[in-house]
This record gives sequence, C-alpha cells and structure tokens, in this order.
Amino acid sequence: MKIKNQVTISALAVLCSLPVFAQSLVIYSPQAEGERGDFIAAQAKKATGIDVRFLGGGGGELHDRLIAERNNRQADVVLGLVQTGMYSLKANGLLQEYTPSWAVGLPAAYKDKDANFHMFWQTPIVIAYNADVISADEAPSSWLDLVKESYAEKFVIGGLTSQTTRTYLSGVLYQFRNGEQLNDDAWDHMRDMYDNAGALAEGTEYWRKVASGDTPIVVNWFGGILNNASANGINMAYVNPTEGTPVVAEGIGIIKGTSNLETAQTFVDWFGSADFMAAYANKFNQTPAHPAAIELSNETIKTYATMFDVQDIDWEFVTRNQNEWIENIQLDVM
Repeated sequence: MKIKNQVTISALAVLCSLPVFAQSLVIYSPQAEGERGDFIAAQAKKATGIDVRFLGGGGGELHDRLIAERNNRQADVVLGLVQTGMYSLKANGLLQEYTPSWAVGLPAAYKDKDANFHMFWQTPIVIAYNADVISADEAPSSWLDLVKESYAEKFVIGGLTSQTTRTYLSGVLYQFRNGEQLNDDAWDHMRDMYDNAGALAEGTEYWRKVASGDTPIVVNWFGGILNNASANGINMAYVNPTEGTPVVAEGIGIIKGTSNLETAQTFVDWFGSADFMAAYANKFNQTPAHPAAIELSNETIKTYATMFDVQDIDWEFVTRNQNEWIENIQLDVM
C-alpha cells in the first residue's frame, strides 16, 4: 500500500514512537493516496503550517483499524469515511466532540447531532438511463419502481461488498421502516427487486450493454456514471426520484484522546472551510456539502449540487442495522 507524503501502514508504529510536534497530525484517510493526498497535505502546510502525515487505505479497512486500535490510538483525525463508518466510530466512543467554524450553515443531514463529526462531500447514488433507448416517460420515477415488469433485466444490482450497492439497497429498505425495524414487506420487495435485475457484468462488458440498450438503466454513484458515460459515448439522463436520492457523504472527525487536540481542531476548521472546499471541489470535480462552498465553486459543480433531492435517511438507524440487512440479503434474498 502506498502512503502519500508520509508513512506506510507497516511504518506507523515507528512513526508514532517518534516525538510528535505540535504542528503535525496523523490522519487516517481513504483520500491519502495519489493526487488528492498530495493536494491536501500541500495546502494544509501552506495555510496552517501543519505537517499532515497520512495513513491511507480503504474506508472499511481504516474503520476496522481504528476499532482495533481503540486501546492504543494512533490517529489524530479521521477523514473521508462515509456516514455508516462515522456513526460506527461514534458508537464505539472513538470521536471527540467538536463544532468547527464551518458548522454554521451546514445542513442538518451532513452533521452529527452530537458534533462528533461533520460531512464535507455529497455524492448522490442515482438512477440513470440511456436516453437513446428509454424516454423520460418510460424511465422509473422511484427506486421502488425497479420491481416493475417493464424494467425486468434492464438494470443490475452491484456486489454487496460495494459501498455504493449497500447505500442504495439501504435506501430502498429504509422506505419500509416501522419504528426500530423493517416491516415484512421490505423483504418481499427486496426479493422482487433481485428477481427483476439482470445478470451482473462488470467493466467494459457492462458499459457495452448499457450503450447497446441491453441494460439501459444504471444504478450507481453519480460521478462514476458521468465518467463512464463520457468514456463510452452514452447519452445518459438522470432520475430525481419521488422519495429522493440516497447520498453518500464523507466526514471528518477528531479521534478522542489525541494529544494534538488544538492542532486537530485547527486542521478541521481549515479543511472544511468554504474557500478550501471550493478549491478542492473545482480541482477534483466533486460537490461540497456546505452551501457556502458550493457558492464559491464553478458552474458545473453548482449544477450538480441542485440536480437531486436528498432522500431523508436516518443513517444512525442504518448503521445499527445494515450488517444484518446485508446478511439477510445474502442468505434469504439472493
């Protein structure tokens, strides 16, 4: 595994045994690798004087590592885990309460009510369709429509290890919430949805089927569809479902017990600021969560930010139940 600007996982123990200066931070983040990590580290150093030392990896991997290190905490900040990961860290008592300066004006959907973490990106998980094959009137208007016979084998459901797949399946199941559980109709609907889906293809083969019209409906993260539609010359249109679109949001939080609390707070205040978020958004073509950052972003980002209504989901509820839901899909639905 490659760690940009800073350390490797195998070297973390060595790193953390060295003297840590007041202006340095160890940050666990899926965004550590490649150009993004370099950009964040360089801009943080320039703006705040903080020496950012990243530990990279997948979101699930870093989440599990933080849990494993709960009695010997190595990180100062966690950056880039999605809602379920951040709520899980909160439930395990790993996050420090802190309200950054940019929390003002941040929509409630993007902040923990106890100020354990705040979200900075919004990534819609959407329904799209090949507009040369399906008209707007023929396209589904709701996630629940995907069980209809008219859409049989016209879409596929991704693998359950995918964060994207777990998100939209959770969004479907959430519509059957009854108090602290799901009603029985949820599982009948999920079986119907799987029965209606086509066989999963991946990569070039999958997008060939989308282009040909064999699989004209796509459920995936918005940026992924944009990029693949452009690469394959497909005229995609997008659905704004009646119940809204589930949105994956990436968060930032301070690890409880860090000896660099003030430095961590300074970093969080800077990282989520409108100026930096807009610069980051414009460079990497992602949509910030904060309206002030969107306002400072380019016109393309502003358009993306208003394309979809956000589905109202209690992610804390989803976090408590998602593993059980996925297991139930594996055992009783697929």
